[in-house]
Amino acid sequence: MAVKLITARYVIGGTGHNGSENVLLQSAFFLMVCSTPSDLQNRTSNGPIGVVDGRWIEPFKNALAGRWLLFHNGEFVTLKGQGYFRVRNEIEYWKKPGRVDKLGFHNVEGKLLHVASGGGRKVNDEWVNEPGRSELGRPGYRSSYLSRGVKPEWRNEYFYLDGIATLTLKEGKDLAAMNYSVTPVTYSEVIKDVETPPDRKHNWLRRGIVLDRC
Repeated sequence: MAVKLITARYVIGGTGHNGSENVLLQSAFFLMVCSTPSDLQNRTSNGPIGVVDGRWIEPFKNALAGRWLLFHNGEFVTLKGQGYFRVRNEIEYWKKPGRVDKLGFHNVEGKLLHVASGGGRKVNDEWVNEPGRSELGRPGYRSSYLSRGVKPEWRNEYFYLDGIATLTLKEGKDLAAMNYSVTPVTYSEVIKDVETPPDRKHNWLRRGIVLDRC
């Protein structure tokens, strides 16, 4: 268990952007207790995230694991609720290599936070048991590539939603063929993923990272 001493800042009263009528109180201290070594903030969850609109595919045998599957250009899910969910990606370089862009969230109402990354590897990590292979490509195939300025995503990306947000799969033109799966998860499931130690035999190359620390 990690215990952190935090300095809080509060703004009381006032209107306008210049802060002339605001009273800023600093040096208010409180204790924040984290229950796991990863220090992932445990945000309020009110049941699993649900879908209120969308066009998706139901899970089927040998498909990318997940609850709602986005496999074709323009497929989308509009998520609503208060809790955590996972987006898992699959880059189909064997179908159509191309540019890999960042996740396409839009129409966000409320709070959407990118809280952690896991799945054992980033999309550009080379597999141990197959030199030259990554999620972007493999020997004998043309490889997909990251858009300029886009950081490589992990196999599993975790988000916290308190409100509504839409994720749409975009393909076509110079974009790579892609698949997404979207799945409601619990706080404990996020922790289990990011704290899983490397297992190079199974290409689990990295511990996950926490982006929403308490």
